[in-house]
Parts: sequence; structure tokens; C-alpha cells
Amino acid sequence: MTTKFEELSEKYSAFDSYNKKLSANYLEFTLEELGMPSAEELLKSTMNIVDDLGGIQGWSKNNKISKNYRGFSICTNPDGDEHLQSPYGSLGHKELNWSYSSETNPKPPWQSEKNTYYDSYGFNQVHPVVAKHYNDLLSSVDLMPTRSRVVWAAPGFIQSWHLDEILLQVVRFNIPLITEPCHVLEINGEDEYGNALTMSTQLEVGKVYMWNTAIKHRVVDLGGAKNDRLSIVAGFVPWFEKSGNEWNPNKYFGVQPMDMITSKIIFPNAL
Repeated sequence: MTTKFEELSEKYSAFDSYNKKLSANYLEFTLEELGMPSAEELLKSTMNIVDDLGGIQGWSKNNKISKNYRGFSICTNPDGDEHLQSPYGSLGHKELNWSYSSETNPKPPWQSEKNTYYDSYGFNQVHPVVAKHYNDLLSSVDLMPTRSRVVWAAPGFIQSWHLDEILLQVVRFNIPLITEPCHVLEINGEDEYGNALTMSTQLEVGKVYMWNTAIKHRVVDLGGAKNDRLSIVAGFVPWFEKSGNEWNPNKYFGVQPMDMITSKIIFPNAL
């Protein structure tokens, strides 16, 4: 059984309209430029969510819970298991055995990826507590939210090199809320379509970072951090939307994901 993204891509021949050679592999804006709430407002909203949820939880993998990488989910999977329906459903899964990407997993834990942690579009319902406090953030992007999380990384935490979805499937915005000069985004490699990028940049509060997440990347503490790094990692569906139980192409279908961002057409409040 295919995932919803695979089903929709085949039904609407999405890959025929997708330019596999990207116009850019990395973008950076201020929150103000994109018409998003300020970092101070987002931090306050984030802590209100934590209070209403009753706390945060650690990343789950191989029946172990991380103490160094914790958070909550923006979206849940209403058709998934108990964990995926919870406000922590995008923080891994006890059966998850691989942190790189589903395509490279030598021993996938699920025979079908539909409605598992790997099914990005399964995460199609914003948790009501998150919706209450993040309305200004989510409404500042004219796309449907999908698998996303807010994460606290402990001092000294080094994220594993990993891949995420191609931009046709999900565009992700990384918004730092608490960070220090030693917190660095590293990107190094080439995706399956020959898009390559090698770079290292410090994360800054007040900025929004976007990149080709199909190139291996990680965020690391180079040493000396005194506080947890706190970031919103918000994912959105570029070409499709769900209304009721029906999925259809959205009004941006065919507009290249990076072009959506650079032109700011998906940001209704952008400067």
C-alpha cells in the first residue's frame, strides 16, 4: 500500500511538472520579511502549548526515549496508532529503527508505510492545542501543514546526518527560538537529482531557514552551549490539500517549491 504522497503524485503526474534541478538549495529570510510572528511571540506561544499539553517528550526509537532531543508535534496522524495520534506523534516511534531516510533503511520496520511515522501526509491534522496558540504562525503560510515538530536539543547534542523528503513532497521551515553561536546547520552532499550543496551556517533567532532537505544535513552544537536549542521545524505540503476526506491539487500546483518561497506568493503577510 502506497503513501498518500505516492498515490497523489501518480494520480496527478506531479513528477512530470517538478523541476528536479532546483533553482536554489538554501534560502534564508527574517521572520518579518515573511510576515510571520516575531520570535518573542512565537516563544511565548510555544511555552503556552507546553503548559497546555503538560510537557514535552523525547524522541522515540528502538523502544528508547531520548533525554537530549525532545519536543511536541504540530500535526498528528488521526488514522495512525495511539502514538501517532498523540501530540508527540512526530517525535519518532518506538518501532522506528533508522534515522536517515525511509528509502535507505535496510530493514524497514513496517511492511506498508501508510499511516506509519514515515507517512508524511498522514500527519494532516493540526493538534487543537497547537492550533489555538500557533494560529498566527500557521496562517502566515498559505499551504497545508504536515508532519512537523517543535524541538529542544540539549547542550552537546549532535544530530545524526540524515535526509528528509524532497521539496515536491514537503517544504520545511526551521525557525530558531533559542540558540547560541555554537549551534550550526551543516549541509553536505548531493541529492538523487544532482543538486549539491556544502555549507555551514550559524542559526540565528529572528531568521527562517529553508533548504533542500533531500541533501544530507544536521544541526550540531560545536561546543560550549549553555542552554537547550529550541526550534520550530514546520513542514507544509506544496502542491496538494485536503478538504474533508478528499485530497486534491491546490492552487499552486506546478509552481516550483523554491519559486513559491523566493517569490513569497505563499506568504500572505510578507513584506
